[in-house]
Amino acid sequence: SGQARTMTIAADLRGHFIVHPTLDGRRIRMLVDTGASLIALSHEDAQLVGVRVSERDFTRPIGTANGTVHAAVVR
Repeated sequence: SGQARTMTIAADLRGHFIVHPTLDGRRIRMLVDTGASLIALSHEDAQLVGVRVSERDFTRPIGTANGTVHAAVVR
């Protein structure tokens, strides 16, 4: 329709914003990070929606609040 859509998400008791989107027909739990520039899935959720990666795929350094980790980039 060309019109912008909005969604309002209330914070939980810890101040986190949690949503439950459906990816490839599977419902998963996700934390909304309003400052993030990427979408990150847990290994288990990625497998649930059919994303398969191996150890050698974790090559992209990602800065997190707990330091740098390596992620597997998929599309």
